[in-house]
Order: sequence, then C-alpha cells, then structure tokens
Amino acid sequence: MIGAMGCHQIPERSFHYKGMPMPLCARCFGAGIGHVASVLLFAFGVFPPLWMDLTGIFVIYADWALQEYAGIMSSNPRRLVTGLFGGFGVGCFCWLIVSLVWRWFYSTCFI
Repeated sequence: MIGAMGCHQIPERSFHYKGMPMPLCARCFGAGIGHVASVLLFAFGVFPPLWMDLTGIFVIYADWALQEYAGIMSSNPRRLVTGLFGGFGVGCFCWLIVSLVWRWFYSTCFI
C-alpha cells in the first residue's frame, strides 16, 4: 500500500524498529512529518512566507540531486532532515494555494 504512494521502501534507506525496516524510507518519513506540521500550522491560520516554502523544497531536491547526479550518498539522518524541510515546504505551499483559491472563490461568489 505505501509503495503505491511513491516510496521506494529500500531497506538500507529506511530506519529500523526492532530489526525490521519501517514501511517508509527516511526521506518519505520526514516528508510525512513535515506535511503534518504544515496541516497544524494551517489549522491555526499560520502561513510561513513563500521564500521559506521554496527553500524547504529546494533543500530536499538538492539532497536528492547530489545523491542522484553527483554520487554523494546521503545518510538516513540527513534524508530525514531534508525530508522534514521538503515536506513542510510542499505542504505549506499547497495550503497557501488552497487559501488563495478559497479567498478568491469566497470574494467572487459571496460578495
């Protein structure tokens, strides 16, 4: 089920619990936590600035690109941290778009 969501689930790139790899790699685990954090901020009406969202997205992409194209291997703790930044950035960016669309819709249809 989780693999269908896009995680490769490579055991060497996953944290282990009681000798078993977690169902998400370290980067996807961090991204999930970042997404949840963005939902909590949205629930309280807090929107980080756009530059912060884009920086988080750049951080996760840079870590992936260094590994993919430069052959610089990433460690699981680094994957977790960059996943947190990236997940938070993507989540906050999505909630920003949702709020802008909602404001536009509300101002167009109800005023």
